[in-house]
Amino acid sequence: MASEGVNTAILVIAGIIMASMLSTALISQIGIINNVVRMSSREARDRIATSIDIVYVALNTTNSNRHIVMFVKNIGSRDISIDEIMKIDIYVYDTDKLQLYTYSQTAYPNHWNFTEIQNDGVWRVGETLIIRIYNATDFSIPFNIRIALPNGVQNEYIYSG
Repeated sequence: MASEGVNTAILVIAGIIMASMLSTALISQIGIINNVVRMSSREARDRIATSIDIVYVALNTTNSNRHIVMFVKNIGSRDISIDEIMKIDIYVYDTDKLQLYTYSQTAYPNHWNFTEIQNDGVWRVGETLIIRIYNATDFSIPFNIRIALPNGVQNEYIYSG
């Protein structure tokens, strides 16, 4: 009879230990899930507040530094930092070719740079950036220009001459 009491006590203690281990594992996972949900919510809020519009595009073919000039306006409800601007990808493509352009401070083929209208280090709501795309590729007209911000917000313009 005493052995049954000891066995029952051992089983109860083992059950309590297992339950506490399970609850510890679940609580730590809930914390991780909570952080992921918060981050996803913050990123979604950021995308909703971000919007841009390519207002005008022109070709500069008058000098040896051939480039595309693009005026892009921040029409969202939040400012965009210089760090975010420098991470923008620009795609130019026609029916035969596609070229990715990344930021470079200097005028370098297959890269782009920008000029701020209000030179304050922030692309403010309502402000227009002047972007120069230094292309070494000849595109047939019409061609498309797509600008993609690091948070996934995009805008596209069809240049037809």
